Amino acid sequence: MATNREIIEVLHFVGANDRFISSEFERQVRAWGQGGLVGAIAAAITFLLMPLLVSLLGGGAVTEAETRRLLGSGELDIGGYFLLALIVVVVAALCMVTSRLGVFRVLKTYA
Repeated sequence: MATNREIIEVLHFVGANDRFISSEFERQVRAWGQGGLVGAIAAAITFLLMPLLVSLLGGGAVTEAETRRLLGSGELDIGGYFLLALIVVVVAALCMVTSRLGVFRVLKTYA
């Protein structure tokens, strides 16, 4: 919020209401959340394809053993994928709430 304080000030002084200002910041955070969702999908695909990639890259018994030592099995069960999706949703929601509260807190100083 410290870096966006000037933007909030200008919007407030030109007459934008508090809900409009906070919704614009929430929109930006939502766009970041969509980027996080793309990253989570990429991570899920990577975990799905990990065993296949190891075998395609010439993974013999030694390579597979080293990969298991480094990453574990490299596979997620359905609960792991659910947890991955849940983490993305929770982080996005926390960011949106924090953004809204932060904007309202800055706007409260001008009232």
